[in-house]
Parts: sequence; C-alpha cells; structure tokens
Amino acid sequence: MRFPPPWPGLILLAAIGWGCAASHSSLRERPLSAGDLVARVRARAASIRSLVGDGLLTVESPEGALNSTFDLRLKKPDSLRLDLRGPFGVRGGTLLLDRSRFLFYNAQNNTVVTGAPDSATLRKIVRLPMEFDDALRLFSGDFPAFPGDDSLLQQTEDGDRAILVYRTSTGRKTLEIDEESYVITGYRITDPEGNETLTASASRLRDVDTLRMPKLIRILFPGERRSLTIAYDDLKVNAETVCFYQAPSRAERRQP
Repeated sequence: MRFPPPWPGLILLAAIGWGCAASHSSLRERPLSAGDLVARVRARAASIRSLVGDGLLTVESPEGALNSTFDLRLKKPDSLRLDLRGPFGVRGGTLLLDRSRFLFYNAQNNTVVTGAPDSATLRKIVRLPMEFDDALRLFSGDFPAFPGDDSLLQQTEDGDRAILVYRTSTGRKTLEIDEESYVITGYRITDPEGNETLTASASRLRDVDTLRMPKLIRILFPGERRSLTIAYDDLKVNAETVCFYQAPSRAERRQP
C-alpha cells in the first residue's frame, strides 16, 4: 500500500503525472488495425507460460451454486491443477486436467473421478460447456482464439478500448480490447438471430510481474443459465510450478 506524500510533493507529482500522461498518449500507436490488435493480443497470451495464484471461485448453474477458495497451478499448454477449499478452510478437493486425463478428488467423501479431458467430462463435473483448451485459457483471461473463417465487420474506438465485431460461421463475435495491455476485457458471441450464447469479461487489471493481468474474470452462458467467476487475490506469471497430483490410494474410484 502506498501512503500519500506531503501536500507539496503531491502537487508536484500530480503535475509530473499529467505531463507524462499527455506525452504517453501522444506517442501511443493509435489507431491500430484489427489485424495488428489481434496479433498483439495473441503475442501477449503466448508470453504467459505458467500461472500460480489463489482467490475465490464461484460456479452458478440451475443445479446449484458453488463458492470455494482455490489455489491454482497452471502450465501451458497442457496442465492445470486446482485445489479447492470450502468455508473455514475445509478442504474440498483437487481437480487435475492435462492432455491425457481429467481427475477430480473429492476430499469430503474420499472419492476420485477420472475420465477423458473432453467437453462431456467437464460438463458432468464442472457443469460448464467447455473444452480442454478453453479451461486453460480462461484462468489467464485469454478468451478463445480466432478461427480462420472469422471476417471483420466493424472496428470502433471507445476511449482506451478497441471494439471489433466479426462475422463467424455461427453468428457474430464482439471483442473489447484494452489498447494499453492488449487484454480482451469483453467477449461476446451471438447466434444468427442475435441471441447471446456466451459473454465474458476480464477486469480489475493490475501489474503482475512484467504483464498487466485481470484479477476478475467472468464467463456466462445465458441460454443455460450457467456462469463461472474467478476473483484472484494473488497471482504470479511465469513462475516455476508443478501441476502433478496423485489421489489417495484408498479413495473410491468412480466414473464421470
């Protein structure tokens, strides 16, 4: 936490800050083309090789709601480990996801569920219609990549954000990109009738190591009334981490 300096120093810092802000704004490359913006978004995402963090995870669905604190270990492009804890620090379980398997250990009833790391398994256990790569990208605020058949319909500016609208094979996709950090802060997919099938946002941008990262990520599937919210307390980028986990040998094995 930063403490405010004495008033004379504060006035001086404010004057310097205004001058620097004006200079920075005048030197900013703007407007960038949609292709350049997307290239920088991709380059930023590619620079994230691992994440270590903790915070609060909330899943909402017609079947019920889950609130849990978590510890995350993520290594791109192939593994994620999520340790969950309930109220009063009670251990809830561990979720491991890699290219070869899905594993969820429930500590409360000592059961372990394993299966293929595909959308069917994720829907059954996590209750969200997601693919393996979507799950890895979501925790870094890196929303799904751009298929080759997307075509740009519109590009507009709104303050420090660029808004790109694409036509896709299944409707439209809208992106809001922060032009300072190249974080996608808003993401929306609509079907041919204009109904939203997915909305997502990344906010509370903070400097983490060498990157500006979102500390609050939310994804919503309106048609299914399902959502997931990730609120980070602490986050480290490209730190050394290991995602390996082995469930207790006495745990009861179950199928998804």
